[in-house]
Formats: sequence, C-alpha cells, structure tokens
Amino acid sequence: MHLPYSGQTKKLLRLHAVLIAFLLPFSSFAQTYFFEKYNVEEGLSSSKVYTILQDSTDHVWLGTESGVSRFDGKKFVNFNPANGLAPGGVYSICQDSTGRIWFGHLNGGLSCFDGDRFLRVRFDSLKVNSDITSITQTDGYLWITTAADGAIRAIFPDQGDTIIGGRQYRGKEGLSDQVFKLYLDREKNIYCITDALIKKFVPASDSFETFSPPGLTK
Repeated sequence: MHLPYSGQTKKLLRLHAVLIAFLLPFSSFAQTYFFEKYNVEEGLSSSKVYTILQDSTDHVWLGTESGVSRFDGKKFVNFNPANGLAPGGVYSICQDSTGRIWFGHLNGGLSCFDGDRFLRVRFDSLKVNSDITSITQTDGYLWITTAADGAIRAIFPDQGDTIIGGRQYRGKEGLSDQVFKLYLDREKNIYCITDALIKKFVPASDSFETFSPPGLTK
C-alpha cells in the first residue's frame, strides 16, 4: 500500500531539502565526489531502489521492488522469496546489535538474515498489511513503523525467532496510522515522522505526543 504525502509531510520534506541545499555548498569545498551508476545491466535486481544499508562487514544492501541486492564492491547478489525472503519488495533495512539484518517489505512482510539464511518473520496477533517504512533497534525492543498501521514496539527477538509480539501504537495512543520514519536521538528519545507532524514517544505514559521544535513550520 503506497500513500500520497499530506500537506504537513510535504512541509517536512521541504525543510529537509532546505537543510541539504544549505549544507551542500560547504561540504563541496572539503572534497571532490565521484559517482558511478549501477542499474539492472550491472546486476542490480531492479532499477527501483527504496533503501540502502551498509552492514558491519561493509556489504551494501539495496532494497528494491523485487527483493534485495547485496553489493560487495564488485558484483551484486540478488535475493527474493525463492531464497527465503517474505513476498514483496524491500522498503526498509536495519542491522541489529547481534548482526542480524531485518527487512521490511511492501504490504507488511518482514524478513531477517542471520548471516547464513533468510527467515520469514510474522507477528503473533498484530495485523500489518501496509508497507513497513522503518525498523529501528532500541534497548530491548525492535520498533517497526508502517504506512497505514501505526508503529509496533516488538520485544527484541532471540536468535532464530520467526514469531514476534509487541504493542501497536496508532491514533488513539497519540501517534497516527501513517508513519513514514522513526528517528532515535543521542539520548535515545524516539521521534516518528507522521502525516500529523512529528510525534515523540513518552515512556512514562506509554504514548506519543506532538513535538514542535522551535522554527518548524506549522
């Protein structure tokens, strides 16, 4: 399920664009950048890439509409449901503290690579049918955000677990059903970018509240 950006989200994206435009001229004085283009002709699984992660072994994982591609600096290796991935393109990627790599799929699928094999992971009782937009590890938890099913705080899975449980946060918990990204700051505060502005998690009340930093356009 793919959702159009709301007016508030467009404002946030414009803010990001302004920051990039402001910082880029300064960084350009420091060094020169060289670019190489990779496409399906060079072995990439699809020309549509949603997300990129460089793991702890320096492999680059690219989530595409047909699965995931792993790049070692020379060649691509492509993986799809035939290799154990959940169905659907890979929209988000995260590596946890144990080295496992998590993949969030279009339409709610979830997969994990433990270093040897891919595992399909499902929720015990929670219903997720929309794109998984981000995956983030915090102390004892794995936070999973979605395009239309809010956010899930899952108990950090043990090695080999293929069923995970947790708590789901939506509008009634002060969040929103549409969550585009989750960010963790240096103090481990949790912020969600939603269609209803920025939401900050409040552990004391186990809920979210609107976060309005000074200068943010309302």
